[in-house]
Amino acid sequence: MIKIENIKPILRPMSDLTKEITRNGETFVPLHIILEAYCFDLAKMDEEYILSFKESLIEVDMSYKTAQMLHEMHFDTEKLIERGLAINLNEVDNGK
Repeated sequence: MIKIENIKPILRPMSDLTKEITRNGETFVPLHIILEAYCFDLAKMDEEYILSFKESLIEVDMSYKTAQMLHEMHFDTEKLIERGLAINLNEVDNGK
């Protein structure tokens, strides 16, 4: 029997927002998906502006829409990894 106290979610750290990830066979940069959802034209944005948006997303209260998108991509929006309550997806041996 497994106790609920011994179960931890496997989540992506917020630092992965600007990294290319693959989910359900699709490869993308999560921050780009979020920016496009708010109708930002990525072609007109420089990298510095994109990174500043990332910092504000992490440090400032995020909207419900943004939080939902991050949760669907399994991001750790509540700092569970650093508190030892979740496992960093990047540290899991996925059998490769």
